[in-house]
Amino acid sequence: IANRIHLYKVKNRIEFGTQMTDILNLQVKLISEVVHNFEDDKDMTSKLTAIRNYETQGDVIFQKALAHVFEYENDCVELIKKKELIELMEKAIDRCQTVAIVIEGILIKNA
Repeated sequence: IANRIHLYKVKNRIEFGTQMTDILNLQVKLISEVVHNFEDDKDMTSKLTAIRNYETQGDVIFQKALAHVFEYENDCVELIKKKELIELMEKAIDRCQTVAIVIEGILIKNA
């Protein structure tokens, strides 16, 4: 995402982009904690649930960001750039949820 922002030379900040990256950062932090403490993490279930809940919040913000860019961005090229970046952020948030689901599957198989 950062590489694309640099590559595309986006002129203005992406509305709701900060909220989406905050969610992504929180998810990645939780995944890291779960993976690094896999054997001893007593809060693993709550962390995995939080990752999935963040994905739901990300969906809401994704829709707001997309609506905002289509409503307020007048430059068609910038609109395309921002739309792709928003979609990349949303995809990354979704993939964190997928990681949580896979980890839950591992826990169930080893329970």
